[in-house]
Amino acid sequence: MKITSDTKVAEVLPLLNEERFQLIVDAVEPYLLPKPLTALTCAEFIEALDEKYAMKFFESSERVVVAFGRYKEFLKQMQDITTYLKQYEVEQDADEKAAAQGVKFPSMQERILLDCIRYYHLHSPDEAERLPIAAWLLCVKSEGTAAQYQRKLSKIRQSKTQHGKR
Repeated sequence: MKITSDTKVAEVLPLLNEERFQLIVDAVEPYLLPKPLTALTCAEFIEALDEKYAMKFFESSERVVVAFGRYKEFLKQMQDITTYLKQYEVEQDADEKAAAQGVKFPSMQERILLDCIRYYHLHSPDEAERLPIAAWLLCVKSEGTAAQYQRKLSKIRQSKTQHGKR
């Protein structure tokens, strides 16, 4: 089957396997999302983290190039956010890794809400869900930068103490 700019998703979806799906994703140009991921509320972004969310792009009678283009843009924006978040992570040392064994940390979805509640002094998850996800990203940047600074400062002080300087 030849896919043209007028081909509808419903015409090709039943014919696709994982390999063909990826070939189309690779072939299409990104297509603007109705709303950039960074403009979503925390509740909307949490919904977007669910694997089923991306399938929404293919549920309509949308044209293939638009549906796959939006999906491609969605993946790109998610990757950009992941890259942004990684730059504010603090590497765990051996003691922290050992202490974390068996501890059930909050899920990403829970972390978003908990971070916002703590950082913005909110009273409920409902309030956090209404914040723009950009507010959470700012929170991550602020807290991540502070944690990185504290880690570096601690290492500097520890080094000075070990070398008899103070």
